[in-house]
Amino acid sequence: MAIRLRTVDGVRVALCAAETDTMAGDVYLDDSDHYALAAKFRLDWKTMPDVWPDYPTEWATMATQKKRDAETEIAAWSASMSTGNPAMQPSGKEMQDACDRFNERHAVGDIIRCWTGLREGEPRERRIRYPACILSGHTAVVYVYGVGAIALTHVKED
Repeated sequence: MAIRLRTVDGVRVALCAAETDTMAGDVYLDDSDHYALAAKFRLDWKTMPDVWPDYPTEWATMATQKKRDAETEIAAWSASMSTGNPAMQPSGKEMQDACDRFNERHAVGDIIRCWTGLREGEPRERRIRYPACILSGHTAVVYVYGVGAIALTHVKED
């Protein structure tokens, strides 16, 4: 799950990206970054597998930043996908057409402007890593360096 790193009242915390809104100064880590950190953390603690420290200050601070529940968000998204609500779920053909149009205008290596979270503030420039495609049958995306998959709905076309 993607996370945000944020400092709140001097306490550095990692937050669920689905449960929080973007704030100035946040560092966004996509799923692959989060996985890499988890693997490193486990490696660092492998010599003491039964010792997992508590972080009461960090956990309490994290709780103050939560705006919504990730499980609820995922359940709502999943329900919208299963209902076939066309407003919530484009057809496979529509997604493929969007990918094809995007790939006609942009090549691997091009710079695009996009949002990596909510469509708030100014989009950031990112370099295309792979052509647009349909991710797991549900979202038209383009892969960019430093972030991973970005939904085509989060790409600003000038």
